[in-house]
Amino acid sequence: MALRAGVVDKVIFYVAPKLLCGDDARSVVAGKAIPGLGEVLLLEEVQVREIGGDFRIEGYLKKKERGGRS
Repeated sequence: MALRAGVVDKVIFYVAPKLLCGDDARSVVAGKAIPGLGEVLLLEEVQVREIGGDFRIEGYLKKKERGGRS
């Protein structure tokens, strides 16, 4: 996956204010789940803009420091 490979610098999500619930609901990002909150990918310089009732979320992936910590 490109995010885990570290080849993505910037992400843009479009989110509708609708909830798709249930065990078979699709995730925003596909792939194997992270083992814990210590492994999350953080965004910085985040901008949120409303577009026609939906939301555009844009940010840069925070680079991890040496030793694996961000």
